[in-house]
Amino acid sequence: MEFILRKLIFAEIAIAEVTGNSPRPGIVTGTSKSLKTILDDLTGFSIGLGVSIAVIVIIYAAFLMMFAGGDAEKFGTGKKTIFYAVAGLAVLLFSAAIVEIIRRLVGI
Repeated sequence: MEFILRKLIFAEIAIAEVTGNSPRPGIVTGTSKSLKTILDDLTGFSIGLGVSIAVIVIIYAAFLMMFAGGDAEKFGTGKKTIFYAVAGLAVLLFSAAIVEIIRRLVGI
């Protein structure tokens, strides 16, 4: 029960810091974040997460290829997996560029 109460209190503090509105008088809040800062944080987090997942998938595919044991089908599966992981990275970087272009067009 104590764990749940702590999570609720920290969630309330986090919401107060983002919005700049204190739901209770005793909570100290920071400054509210601008839309640009929120977009930067969100873009940075998603790129970091996507790159991390792609690296893990590439390592997994390399193990598939190394331990194929002469089986052409397993080796081909590893090659395809690496190709798709690299393609996913390209899409991820392209989407980050699109977000930046839209941000500049809108003026954020």
